[in-house]
Amino acid sequence: PLAKACAFMVELGEVAAVVDICLLTASNFTFNKAMSADTSALAVRSTKIVYPWERGLYHKRQDLAASGTANGSSTTALGTNVTPKDAIDTCHALVFYYLTKLLDSPEGTTPFHLGEQMVSVCSFAKDKGFLHAFFGHLLNRNHKDVLLRVNSNALQNWLAREQKEQPDLLFKYFQIQSNNVKAAEVAL
Repeated sequence: PLAKACAFMVELGEVAAVVDICLLTASNFTFNKAMSADTSALAVRSTKIVYPWERGLYHKRQDLAASGTANGSSTTALGTNVTPKDAIDTCHALVFYYLTKLLDSPEGTTPFHLGEQMVSVCSFAKDKGFLHAFFGHLLNRNHKDVLLRVNSNALQNWLAREQKEQPDLLFKYFQIQSNNVKAAEVAL
């Protein structure tokens, strides 16, 4: 259902909605320390009990399973032992799939501009795990130029940690951000 919704939203050019819905869905599978006072949420996760709204996301509906059909087909659900990490990774993968698809379009085209919009929305995410995966994804998919245009403290910190692996990235980041003083400090 989520993948279909994302495909539909991309067709409509609503890439911000794709990022928002995927990150919101992923957050439903993340244990929040603020929730730790609510032991029922922790108990649910630790006993692998599924919330009612989660039932149809990854598993074939039981009423349709009994009849041998799911949405009019005879397919079976695979991966019924889905962990919260799997669900989070899937939500992030949907964002990265469309991000790559759009950014791989020729520069100046509508799909490329949608990809840049998607980058902008992703860069404001609060989830540090997602941000680090997002930065790594752009770098690994040869979109270093797009990555270094993102003006973000989180990216700056991530690049500082990555400096051992790729020492020129932080320097180039500061150059692109027109922060020549910081670029000179990094160069020394």
